[in-house]
Amino acid sequence: MNKIKYTFNFFKMKKRHKIIFFKKFLIKYNFFIFLTLLDKINKKKKINYTFVNNLIDINSLDMDKVDRKLADYLWNQYSNHNFNLLGSGWLNANKNDSFKNINNQDKSYQEIAWNKDLKNNYTFENLYSYRIVNIPSNVDIKFPWELSRMYHLPQMAILSRKIKNKQPEIINEFKNQIKDFDQNNPIGFGVNWKSTMDVAIRSVNILISYDLFRSQDTNRILNDQFEKNIVRMMIHHGRFIYSNLELNFLNQKSGNHYLSNLCALLFISSYISNDETKKWYEFSKKEVIREFDEQFFKDGSNYECSTAYHRLSSELIFYSFGILINNNEKLNENIIHKLSQISVFSNMYTYENLVFSQIGDNDSGRLLKIFPEGDFYSVKDYKEKYFSKDNTLLINESNNVFVENELSSNILFIASHVFGFENDEKIIRNVRKVVEFDFFSEFIKKKIITKDFKENTVLKGITKEQYLLEENKSLFYDKTAEFQSKHKIIFNRATNIVNKSKIEFSSNFGLIKVLNDNFVLLIRVVPDVNKMLKAHLHDDFLNFEIFYKGKSYFQDPGSYVYTESKEQRNYFRSSKAHNVPEYESDFNDFINVFNVNSTVRGEILKLTKEEIKIRMIFKGITHERTFYLSGNELIVVDESTHPFKFELNDRKVYSEGYGKLINSGFNTKNTDVSVEKIK
Repeated sequence: MNKIKYTFNFFKMKKRHKIIFFKKFLIKYNFFIFLTLLDKINKKKKINYTFVNNLIDINSLDMDKVDRKLADYLWNQYSNHNFNLLGSGWLNANKNDSFKNINNQDKSYQEIAWNKDLKNNYTFENLYSYRIVNIPSNVDIKFPWELSRMYHLPQMAILSRKIKNKQPEIINEFKNQIKDFDQNNPIGFGVNWKSTMDVAIRSVNILISYDLFRSQDTNRILNDQFEKNIVRMMIHHGRFIYSNLELNFLNQKSGNHYLSNLCALLFISSYISNDETKKWYEFSKKEVIREFDEQFFKDGSNYECSTAYHRLSSELIFYSFGILINNNEKLNENIIHKLSQISVFSNMYTYENLVFSQIGDNDSGRLLKIFPEGDFYSVKDYKEKYFSKDNTLLINESNNVFVENELSSNILFIASHVFGFENDEKIIRNVRKVVEFDFFSEFIKKKIITKDFKENTVLKGITKEQYLLEENKSLFYDKTAEFQSKHKIIFNRATNIVNKSKIEFSSNFGLIKVLNDNFVLLIRVVPDVNKMLKAHLHDDFLNFEIFYKGKSYFQDPGSYVYTESKEQRNYFRSSKAHNVPEYESDFNDFINVFNVNSTVRGEILKLTKEEIKIRMIFKGITHERTFYLSGNELIVVDESTHPFKFELNDRKVYSEGYGKLINSGFNTKNTDVSVEKIK
């Protein structure tokens, strides 16, 4: 059946897509010699050199927003090639006994192990094109990808501006790292060319950082020859992306990988203008508009079943359309309206502290991390909070450890505000405090939205639609179900969780939000899974979490890791990891790391401020969960046609970002919330 779909799709494809399809066919059947030949032809094609355009003025960034203590700390780490990636703790990435005089100066530069999983001490050899073979268990391929995305380079450019007495040293380090990567990662070979998405994100970070650095480079460390090297690198990156687009031919819809490919081509073609890049620009401009329409629903949610991937895809879209706007492209009203809805939906899954709720997978993916947000911990507190492998913590001289906040939604509210969409004033006051706000404001120099669109939202107020089936009778009618459980959640007696509350509802993603001044209830309901990309789906239907007086309760435990541990991967996406009923098997069938089969169906039977009743049907089982809200109490009632287990509690472990595992126990004695099981 799949072969028939592939064949049928092939004849409908555009020429560019047919080429990509043919290359995927060669990869699938191990014809790597032909792929290598194609890359050699690409590499030998003539490059029409030109200068790199300027898109961002670093002088427009308010350096008072950059904490000097954090700036000094980060430069100390980056200058010594220490990186804290995907929960690793600060690790040194220098190659052993590898010194090179890359910059033809007296001071030697030690090469970085760009292709090494530092957490697990495994080096990927640059021997193969397009494939990584024989990956041992307990090795995480995402680690070298994360390092080689170069998130730290734009941060170094800001450090250079903040720590002016170190400016020449920082610029020189940037130059050396670019040369280091270029020399030690031949195009198309090795782990850092395995995923086109990582090539794309690396391209954007290199271009942005070079743009920010060169305006500070009064000593001409980044000379004309270096710029020529940047142009050559980026043309090769662009050719690789254009030749290896991550299209999903079978399901018709692609995902965030393809969005990143298109976004990078827009960046490269806007920074470097020649006949070749103009072709990339025209292609990616049309494709990003089409993919935006395909991948985002009318309510602003994304079809990948994940809030973290919604953040990533939205960031890619905001930057992509930002490029188009600055190139004087006109956006139609449907695009503008859906962009405004991204902001509204983002607000649904984000709490007042601007930390988002993890629903579905989270790999901490971003396009840019202009300057990290987070907190310092003493070494003692760090070790008590975070689980980590032996010897992964590199203690710096101050005995403080900086940990980045991987759950920040700032970029979404920054982008939507700069685009001109209406946002909560309290949120805007907070996001204005970070330097990323200045960066995006400088990037988007034109506001595009008129007042007509600001109040036009889908989620405010419940509308009658096919997903909302209030007239349906309950499965159990008036009799008591044979299999049931009841839990009562009691809040501080001064609280009334119903008073002045309102309801927000996303039918496309499957999310209900009940909120008032100091209380939020988030409920995951079943969307139409046939319209979703299931790779990042978890067994979280009927799951709920609470945000009360600035603290989260019963929160979704996140994802932790993907390929490094199959056991951990399966646990964190299973029903056991969520506050949902447990049956003999999960709701969804997790076939492998990213292959999920789901036939779950659901409907909402009642949706009011006092009562929410949800039905879920899967594998011959019907389960109903009802939430009763009254005064300072929330009662959760589960009823089923089959035996099940459910104990309401917080998870013992919790992941606050990819690879970051923390202690998370729930202590009712020290909180404003208590739980009772009702017999």
